[in-house]
Amino acid sequence: MENAITERQTARTVIVASRNTLEEKNKSIDWAKVGFDYLIPYKLQFELLSSLIKGKNDPLEKYRKALPYPIIDYNSVPSNMFFPPQHPIDGCVYASCDAEPNIYIPLSQFHTYMYQSKLSAFIEMCANLGAKTCKIIYAEENGQEITQKFKVDKIPTSIGIIEAKEKFSFFKKHKENSNLYFEFPRVDSETKPSNSLWLNGEPSWRAFQNIRTSRDIKSFKLDFCYEDEMGINAEVSLGINKLGFDIGGSFKNIAKTKVSFEVEFWKK
Repeated sequence: MENAITERQTARTVIVASRNTLEEKNKSIDWAKVGFDYLIPYKLQFELLSSLIKGKNDPLEKYRKALPYPIIDYNSVPSNMFFPPQHPIDGCVYASCDAEPNIYIPLSQFHTYMYQSKLSAFIEMCANLGAKTCKIIYAEENGQEITQKFKVDKIPTSIGIIEAKEKFSFFKKHKENSNLYFEFPRVDSETKPSNSLWLNGEPSWRAFQNIRTSRDIKSFKLDFCYEDEMGINAEVSLGINKLGFDIGGSFKNIAKTKVSFEVEFWKK
């Protein structure tokens, strides 16, 4: 088999499998290569006979197609790789992103997890900068406005559980144009910038941080977007299924989301 059991490589998609599982799953033969060898008189027959004489169990091993991702040995997963509870699973494909390079998520749940991770980083950034509320003033998903339907569950962050507060009535005299907002208690400590790696792809977040840390602004409007597939889509999922490997459940496509927030701050 051409794929070796390797340590974690720079690739963000990996197959976690034992050697037995690899031998069981990787049965795909490169018949074009076999056919080419048949054109060379007696070459294939000689190699097959030689393999049998030497006691090899798989004389067609050299013709097996290489798997598309690095292999991580299920029985010796590197200590710097982290997985959700009940994972890793032998024969499952996992992916990570540069914002959280050591966390590997089953391919089926990749976009759900990464969306929540980025939203968590956004809310945590606002809290660190002394936000009082984060009001949602506009939301769209896959190009369709969903402001009134937008829902957010409790989001775990390093500062604790942020709860989504639903507002069921709207009063123009109060200038309420949002049905959902995040509420933060006043913190006496100084504001501090976030160091989340999600900021590497969000220059507007960095500008937002710089303005807030240098000035005592009262409010700020800012967008949260999750639109990058990061190379994980239904086509990739289908290809993995054809190889016979697991993706951890039914694949969930990316929901391209844009949410506009109005952030109000506590006075410094």
